[in-house]
Amino acid sequence: DEEFKATIRPFKTVPTNLNTENFINMLNGKISKSIKVKYFDNADSLRALLVEEDADTWGKKNNARNEKTLSSQISKLSENVAFTHNGIIYLNKNKFNIGSYFHELGHIIMAMEKANNPEYYTKFLNDILNGREGEFNNWLENHKEYSNLTRSDQIEEFAVQTFEDYINNRAESAGSSII
Repeated sequence: DEEFKATIRPFKTVPTNLNTENFINMLNGKISKSIKVKYFDNADSLRALLVEEDADTWGKKNNARNEKTLSSQISKLSENVAFTHNGIIYLNKNKFNIGSYFHELGHIIMAMEKANNPEYYTKFLNDILNGREGEFNNWLENHKEYSNLTRSDQIEEFAVQTFEDYINNRAESAGSSII
């Protein structure tokens, strides 16, 4: 589809008046109409989005202890640049860039492959590490926050972070105004 190819060409082709949020919404519409992207700018706006999507989990205020736990979880999540929850990409308006979207989209794609094609998912993870064990180990050494994850989750995080870095570097080298 030529229109899709034009959308993903190097970022020099993106109109300069297009901000990152509008670009992501346009691109996401081309990639998948079923993947939602939501934007938040603080813990309160994030809570509203989470409750809107899953009131049973995030809207519970049965008691003060439960509310304190939920508030703490939401507060921590609101400090993130971006995250994915239940197949929805949440982007912090104050922190995200174009690579953040692709990072989270990578998690969704990997989750779909893991669920629907586990053999391919495992092969993909092995291919990522093929000849890059040293690079992966250095990355893991510098990202201790992932030390409690399974090895496959660590490799997945390495892959999506590498992809995010690539996208950000491409956008930056193109002098794009959307990063």
